[in-house]
Amino acid sequence: MRLRLLAVGRLRNPAFLELVQSYADRLRPFLHLRVEEVKDFPVRKGMSVKVAVDVEGQALAEKLPDGSLYFALDERGKQKTTEDWADLFQRFENQAVKEVTFVIGGAYGLSDSILRSAKDRLAHSKLTFPHELARLVFFEQVYRAYTILRGIPYHHGEVN
Repeated sequence: MRLRLLAVGRLRNPAFLELVQSYADRLRPFLHLRVEEVKDFPVRKGMSVKVAVDVEGQALAEKLPDGSLYFALDERGKQKTTEDWADLFQRFENQAVKEVTFVIGGAYGLSDSILRSAKDRLAHSKLTFPHELARLVFFEQVYRAYTILRGIPYHHGEVN
């Protein structure tokens, strides 16, 4: 399966970049991983935040082919346990899903159009995270899900 992360903005903090790369390397035996980024749109004085979010949303939409399977990572989305994440990826494998995309917005979130057309909205937590931290948490949870699926010692929670 191919897993694609589509994100607004680049990882600028070297510590985040190193940690994300570490999880990306760990995921290689399990799936083909691709990260694509679109430029974040700076909010200028007197500009509506909605304008910036909509511009970023348009850039994201251009990277999402019609009918593509994607999930929006959004703080208002459904919260899932780690085991739920593992179940989600198991379903992708059972259904022979070729590619799934997860989308992370920028500092002000995702546009309404991106949220509306997503298969589902998922949240890491009720907390708001900077997009760099959201990306790190995403990679760690995907890695954790695959260690559960493959029976690799890493996760210490309940396993179904």
